[in-house]
Amino acid sequence: MNLTQAVSSYLDGLANMRLGFRAPSVFVPFAAFGALQCALLVLLAFFTASPVASFMVPVVHALGGDDSLHYPLHFVRLPEVYQRIYLPLAATVGFAAWSAGVWFMADHHVVGRSRPRPSFRSALPHVIGVGVVFVGTSVAVGYGLGAIAAKLPTGLPARAAVVATVALTACVQTFLVYTPIILRLRGGGALPAVRASIRYAAQNFAPTLMVVVTVLAVHAPVDALLSRSDGIASRFQPELVFYTMLGSALLEVLTAYLLFAATTALALPEEGGIR
Repeated sequence: MNLTQAVSSYLDGLANMRLGFRAPSVFVPFAAFGALQCALLVLLAFFTASPVASFMVPVVHALGGDDSLHYPLHFVRLPEVYQRIYLPLAATVGFAAWSAGVWFMADHHVVGRSRPRPSFRSALPHVIGVGVVFVGTSVAVGYGLGAIAAKLPTGLPARAAVVATVALTACVQTFLVYTPIILRLRGGGALPAVRASIRYAAQNFAPTLMVVVTVLAVHAPVDALLSRSDGIASRFQPELVFYTMLGSALLEVLTAYLLFAATTALALPEEGGIR
């Protein structure tokens, strides 16, 4: 696939986002997980409110220690505390919700309608297994290279390590992103879906990577901002960390939808594709 074909496929994939306007039901699972994230953030941010304090204070203490119980360090530590819940949640509930969205997208495509629709409930253990691999591998790559970057001298070496972290994370997600549509079209287990996703992504690497990089690039400014939560709290208001995280959760609704809408379109072209 040459560059022109790759760019054309990439743009066709992005155009599939319009499906949400024609069939709003495909957007519901993404919005539902976003709503769950926002509710969780509210509980963590305002854990001392009387209706929830009895069970949220021990939770926050277990996740963040004594510092997380006191203002304003509570808001400074909020991204770290939330991440400890978010990662397992994204690997299970989140990936299941995103996969349900892919199921709905396939129902609106001629190829999806022509194939038997497996039960999502029976496929759920395989979906969660893939989610653990998808999120776990991405996190392992990010944390591993991040630890290396932290030990490098500031300047060019550290910046190169950050670029390498983003590039490898993008590659990991590129090779695994087709697993939900493969489970929808072919059924089977998690490992066969992972292998098939790797093979198909290798054949369509450039446009798939472009989609993944687009999603990471959209999130990058917010992620960079939240990595300096202490600066936000000291220069503005500690509560601004919470509002920024709410914005990040809402942004993820759109970017997760973009990722899977685009890759579903890349998986189901008129000729070839996943069958």
